[in-house]
Amino acid sequence: MLKIKSIKIYPSKIKGTVKISGSKNASLPIIAASMVCAKSVKLTNVPNITDIHSLLNILKKIGSNVVFKNNTLKIKHNINNQTLLFDEIRKFR
Repeated sequence: MLKIKSIKIYPSKIKGTVKISGSKNASLPIIAASMVCAKSVKLTNVPNITDIHSLLNILKKIGSNVVFKNNTLKIKHNINNQTLLFDEIRKFR
């Protein structure tokens, strides 16, 4: 069996663009933290996934104005005292 001890990489030019997708594990706590902001919040590169939509639905229910389009989220919180049903919040893991 052949064992490779090292690999030599010679200099070369690499060009291009890589789009990094948003992270659910980063986006959810950032969205939750935005609730303490008095002004509107704009977040970009937010993944379009069920967990994000579940949180946004809860925020809408408690009075936040939410616009989510093309992985860009705009939120203006106007939180009021609402009772949330277990079915509404159990979708979170």
